[in-house]
Amino acid sequence: MRILTEDEIKALSSEMAGRENWRDALDFFRVALGTGARFDEILPTVERADRTAAGIRWTDVNERFETVLLRANKTGKDRVIHVPAVVEIIKQRVVAQLRERKSSRR
Repeated sequence: MRILTEDEIKALSSEMAGRENWRDALDFFRVALGTGARFDEILPTVERADRTAAGIRWTDVNERFETVLLRANKTGKDRVIHVPAVVEIIKQRVVAQLRERKSSRR
């Protein structure tokens, strides 16, 4: 395993941003880079072997302090990290989902 260079990050981000159906992948990539979290710490749909849920939920985001609570990490301990850019990504996704639900009810 190795760390991506800044140029590689820019190239991957640009490639994903240019593809409409890759929006989820781009957001996942940005959240993963911003938090350093593992897959199961980010996606709430993952169910671990011990049947407990993992992943970031809106209730794990503190807009005021710009923090995210990460659960299900390797040590078994929750951790709170200050990541304003990630909070903004998650907020934008929640707002978009609410708009989508609202428009589908019409």
